[in-house]
Amino acid sequence: MDDSRIDFPGGVALHASRLVIEDDLFAPRVTVNGQLRLAGARVGGVVLLDKAMICVEGGGRAVYAAHLSVGLRLLARHGFTAIGETYLSGAMVGTNLDFRGAVLKNPESDALLAHGIQVGGFLSFEDNALVQGTVRMSRAKVGGEIYFSDGRFINPGKDAIRCRDAEAKRAVFGPGFTAEGTADFRHSRFSVIRDDQSSWPPELRLSGLRYDALDPPLPAAKRVAWLSRDTDGYVPQDYETLAAMYRRNGDDAAARTVLLARERARREQLPWYGRAWSLLQEVSVGYGYRPLRAGAWLAAFFGLGTLVFGLHHPPPLAGAPHPAFNSLIYTLDLLVPLVNFGLRDTYDPQGPQRWLAYLLIAVGWIFATTIAAGIARVLRRN
Repeated sequence: MDDSRIDFPGGVALHASRLVIEDDLFAPRVTVNGQLRLAGARVGGVVLLDKAMICVEGGGRAVYAAHLSVGLRLLARHGFTAIGETYLSGAMVGTNLDFRGAVLKNPESDALLAHGIQVGGFLSFEDNALVQGTVRMSRAKVGGEIYFSDGRFINPGKDAIRCRDAEAKRAVFGPGFTAEGTADFRHSRFSVIRDDQSSWPPELRLSGLRYDALDPPLPAAKRVAWLSRDTDGYVPQDYETLAAMYRRNGDDAAARTVLLARERARREQLPWYGRAWSLLQEVSVGYGYRPLRAGAWLAAFFGLGTLVFGLHHPPPLAGAPHPAFNSLIYTLDLLVPLVNFGLRDTYDPQGPQRWLAYLLIAVGWIFATTIAAGIARVLRRN
C-alpha cells in the first residue's frame, strides 16, 4: 500500500479487523483520512507504517488495533503521524514496537492507549518522537527495553505518561527526554532504570516502583531529590526501595542517607509536638543512622562531667570504704552502662551535681544503645 491515499472522513476508511496476512503489511507513506481499523488482525511478519499519515477529526480513534498480533516488528517511524487516538490495547508484537520520530496527537485525551500490550523486544519513543496527550501503557510487558530518550510527552496538568504495573528489562530516560505533565510509573518493575538528571520530569509518581539498579547510581542526596518530585508527597516505600538498591551495591552509607531523608520527610507529616521530638532525634542521634553523632554527644557529656566533678568532687558515702576519687573515672562510671569502676556506688553527689549524675546515667544508656545498634547494623549489612 505504498503511497496510497484513502479518504472517508468521519468513518472507517480501512476496515481490516480480523484480517490474516501470513507475510508483511507494507504501508509506508500511506495517507488515511478516517479510521484505520486492525482489531484482531494477525500479521505474520512486519507491519510497516513509516511516514504514514492517519487522521480522524474531533479526537476520535485514528488507529483501532485492539488485540492486533504481529509476528515480527511494528514500525511507525520517521514522521509517522496519527491525529487522534492510537489504540493498541491487548496487542502482541513479536519483537520491536518502534515509534522513533513519530508524532501522536490527541491533546487533552489519550494519544496512545496500549493497556496490556506485549512486546518481545524493545519499545522506542526516541529520535524526537512527539506525543501530545497521554501515553497509557498500564500492565505492558516488554521483553527488552523501553526507550523514552529524546521523546517529548506533552499533556500539561494531566498524565503525560501512565505506565502502571508494567514490566521491562530496562527503562531508558536519556538526554532530551521531556515530560510536560505527570509521569506515572507506580507499581512497575524494571531491572535497570537508566536516566539523566537533567531530564527528570518535574512531576513523578513512583509508589511501588521496583528496580534492581539505577544507572548512574548518583550520590544518595541527588537520588533523594529524585524521590522528592513524587506528587503523592511522602511515600515511605520509595525511600526503602532506593535504600535497598544501595545496600545491594554495598554502599551502606548511601542507604543510611536515604533512610535519614525518609525520617526528615516523615517529620513534615507530624503534628508540632511530633516534629519537635523528631527534630530532637535527628540532632542527637540522626535517628540511629548516624552513630558517630551519638559518640560526639557522649564525648561532650564526658568532658562536662569530668570538668564539673573535677572542680568539686562529691563526698564519699559515710561508713563505707572508698577508693581515691578521680573525676574522669567517676564520669565514665556514670556514663557507661553495665560497667562498674567502683566509684559510682561510693560517692554521693549533692545538689546540682546529683542531677548531673542522673543526667549522665540516662545519657549513657540512650547513646550507648544507639551506638551499639549502629555497629550491629553495619555488621549485619542490612
